[in-house]
Amino acid sequence: MTAVVGTILAGSAAYALVITEGSTAPAAEPAATTTTAVPAPTDDVPVAGADEGRPAVDTFTVQLWDANRDRPIASTLRIPVADDPVPLVVIAHGYAAAAADYDALSEALAAAGFAVASPDFPLSSSAVTRTPTRDITAQAADISFAIDQLLDPAGPVPGAATRIDATRIAVLGHSDGGVTAAGVAFNETVADPRIGAAVILSGGAFGFPGAWFTDDTPAALLVVHGTADEVNPFSSSQSLFDQATGTKMFVAVDGGTHVGPFTTDEAVAEVATLTADFLHATLSSDSAAASLLVGDAEAGPLTLVASA
Repeated sequence: MTAVVGTILAGSAAYALVITEGSTAPAAEPAATTTTAVPAPTDDVPVAGADEGRPAVDTFTVQLWDANRDRPIASTLRIPVADDPVPLVVIAHGYAAAAADYDALSEALAAAGFAVASPDFPLSSSAVTRTPTRDITAQAADISFAIDQLLDPAGPVPGAATRIDATRIAVLGHSDGGVTAAGVAFNETVADPRIGAAVILSGGAFGFPGAWFTDDTPAALLVVHGTADEVNPFSSSQSLFDQATGTKMFVAVDGGTHVGPFTTDEAVAEVATLTADFLHATLSSDSAAASLLVGDAEAGPLTLVASA
C-alpha cells in the first residue's frame, strides 16, 4: 500500500519519493508536481533473532529522483532501533543483479548495528530493467546522491538524518558494484570524502578515468574474493589490495564462486561477521572488534591472504 508520493526540492537537486509497505518494487517515474509531502515510516520490522539480543530494525522502501541527472534510484533502507546514531553502509549490487539478492548480508549488517541502504541502480538492476547495461561510473554518483538524501533532515525517510552518524559512512559492493564502491571510495574523479571504509567483494580498481588512492587519508579497505570465481579473476582483488595505501585487509573464500559467498552460500554468515567487525573497528575505532578480525578472517571457508 502506498503511503505517500511527493516531490521535494533539496538545494539544487530534486528528488521524488514513494514509501511503500510490504514491497520492494521501484515506483514509477513521478509526474511533475510541486507538492511537498511528509512520508510516514513503515511498521517496525524486527530482524530474525531479535529476541536473542539483536535490535529491531525499521525498514523503508523509497524512490529517490536525481533531477539533475534524470536518475530514479529505488532503495531499501534498514535502520536499527538504537539510542544513538548508527554508522551507514551503502551496498552496491552487481551487474544484472538486484539489491534484494544481498538481503542476507544486508539484514546481518543491520542486526550488527548498521543502517544499511541498498539502492537498485536504474540501468543495471534486474529489479528495474529487463535489459541491464553496465553503468559503473554513474552508479558512483548514485551512491553519493543517496548519502546526501539520507543525511538531509528534510530527506525522504523521516528521522533518518538524526539516526545515522554522518561521520561513520562505508560502502560495500560486489562485482560491478564492487568496482563502483571502490571508485566512490578511492578514485579521484568520483571519490566521496565522507566514506571512511570500503568493503569490495570480487571487485577491482578499474573502470574510472582518474588516478586511484590519491587521498592522504584513504578509507580503510576490506577485499574479499572467492578462489573459484568464474567471472572476475582473483588477481583483480589482489591488484586492488596492492595499490591501496591505507589500512587494508585481503581475505579469500576457499572454493567460493563469483556470487555464492555473498548471496546464498553458507559463507555469507562468515563474510557478514568479518565485514561487521571490520567496519566497527575502522569506522568506530572499536578495539574489541579489531581483536576479532584475524579470527574472523580464518573462520569457515575464509582465509586471511594479507593485511596492513
